[in-house]
Amino acid sequence: MSNSTDPKRWVAGHVASLPKSGIRDFFELVAKMKGQDVISLGVGEPDFVTPWHIRESAIFALERGKTYYTSNLGMIELRRAIATYVEEHFAVSYRPDDQIIVTVGVSEALDLALRAFCNPGDKVMFLVEAAQAGLFQIRNVPPQDMGPLLGIACPNTLFPYVRETISTVTSRAGFPPVVLAPMSFETIYQQQVEQQMLAAQGAGGKPN
Repeated sequence: MSNSTDPKRWVAGHVASLPKSGIRDFFELVAKMKGQDVISLGVGEPDFVTPWHIRESAIFALERGKTYYTSNLGMIELRRAIATYVEEHFAVSYRPDDQIIVTVGVSEALDLALRAFCNPGDKVMFLVEAAQAGLFQIRNVPPQDMGPLLGIACPNTLFPYVRETISTVTSRAGFPPVVLAPMSFETIYQQQVEQQMLAAQGAGGKPN
């Protein structure tokens, strides 16, 4: 017999059947470890406080009463800055007036793009955004060995869980499981080291 006072009975079935996000549990775990030497790698968020000149600009904007909605595309000044950055770094030109839109994170941007270009019945590739985090306790490791440890050993430990998560999610959705191909984090790390060395040589310094 169902409980008529249970608030879950009002929740849509497709929502109630969604599995709990494990990354949220990880956030709660890290939040309880404030003050300890722990860096959360759960999302694309830096492990330092937003620089003061950015916070100061936000405070100043509030003091000047800039609290209203902007254009749906985003502030034109920001879109112009984005156009300049993209052209300087990627050699691609976009018109800030009608070819650039500012979104609240990557998830919104991907959702808008898929809704804009995909019609009912279209066949699309799987688009999976996976954020896998781990909590590692590292002791008695010399500083010069931390790079390979964080760049090779830790990802190698986490990657099987990412593969399992994606395979499980696609299976639950009624599709054949998507199994990610193995990744060589040794190769990726070595490429990063080589890029740092080349950049350092160009700048006349030493790699980090």
